[in-house]
Amino acid sequence: MKRTLNPIQWFFIVFCAGADRAIIEECPTEWQKYTSLGATVLFTGLLAWVSCGYALYSVFQSLHAAMIFGFLWGMVIFNLDRFIIVTLKKLDDKPFEKYGPFSGIFRIATEFFCALPRIVLALIIAITIAKPLEVKIFEDRLRDAIVQNKQDAIDRNKEQIEKRYKLNETPETKALEAKINKIEDELQSAEDPPLVKNHLRDKLKEAESVLVKSKSKKATNDQAIQQLAIPDSVSDPRREKLIDENKKLQYAVNMGQREVDKIKKEIDVLRYNHYKSKHDELEDIKRELRDAKADDASTHNVAHAEIEAMMQETGKSFSNTFVTQLEALGTLTENKTMRQISMMLTLLFFAMELAPIFAKLISKRGPYDERIDSIEYEYKIKQRKTREIEVLGVDAEQRIYKKRLEEWEESEIKSGKQLDE
Repeated sequence: MKRTLNPIQWFFIVFCAGADRAIIEECPTEWQKYTSLGATVLFTGLLAWVSCGYALYSVFQSLHAAMIFGFLWGMVIFNLDRFIIVTLKKLDDKPFEKYGPFSGIFRIATEFFCALPRIVLALIIAITIAKPLEVKIFEDRLRDAIVQNKQDAIDRNKEQIEKRYKLNETPETKALEAKINKIEDELQSAEDPPLVKNHLRDKLKEAESVLVKSKSKKATNDQAIQQLAIPDSVSDPRREKLIDENKKLQYAVNMGQREVDKIKKEIDVLRYNHYKSKHDELEDIKRELRDAKADDASTHNVAHAEIEAMMQETGKSFSNTFVTQLEALGTLTENKTMRQISMMLTLLFFAMELAPIFAKLISKRGPYDERIDSIEYEYKIKQRKTREIEVLGVDAEQRIYKKRLEEWEESEIKSGKQLDE
């Protein structure tokens, strides 16, 4: 009695693994292998559904849309895996018998190179499935990385704005305030102008010294005249001489006093002009400082308004949860431990995705493969026969049949001789 597939076996073997029902039912020893292959393909598709659904839900925050589009993506992955399993065939050992003891190695290598494009496709699918699930697994750690990335973006944009408006540079107001402090210190110290300090002050001392000497000498002469005690009516040469000297000394004192007064007046004028110019300069700098502060305040207001707008835009740019999480995942995997865990998860999904391919590569050639090759060979012979009939004409079928019969008889004779030997 011929065995048939039950509904569960049909689902895994025919629907998931892509086996032909009519052929696989003739090969019951292959059912277990293709059931396992079908289950692997099914669970990979389900995993892709969950992964894509989570990614879409993170972006759109809609459960229905995530389930629908996640299901479509899962079906795409399921169909790709099913296609990979169906198109990957086990090769016959006969073409490789010429390599002797290395025939098995060459056969496996040929099958591997034939499967290489499918392995690359499986790697892409594995990464596509793994990344959203990595985001979910590292969700707690990603929150801190997202906050850090957002703050870094804000600081970077803020620094660019401050650089454009020169907020971090030493403002002009600082230099003006320094000038004001310097001038106020000079005014409080009552320091003389350079001309007074370097020339007129010495000139005044010299003039005062000459004046003091003249006055002192005149006072000495006046004292000497008094000591003579000679009446004014009496003529005395000594007294006359002292009086003449006093007249000259009085003239020198008068001239010296004028010189001193002149120098003092000149010093007073220079001091007045000096302090007046300092006061005028101080008022000009204070006015310039007020204008500079007003400009700085306006610039700061514009810059801070732009910074506020930038922070809002940066906040919006981090509103896409999934993209933000992927960026944070890249930051997080810079850590050696996190990078190893991420690699392990990717390799795990890669192994799951490659499981059907490697299972078929390492499995032995079974009856199902033999039956498929036989059907394909019969189809090729039929097509070749059809083409020969079209080329040779109406009677070609009989001649072809006769030719095939002769070739069969000749092969039988050769086989009989080999057996006799």
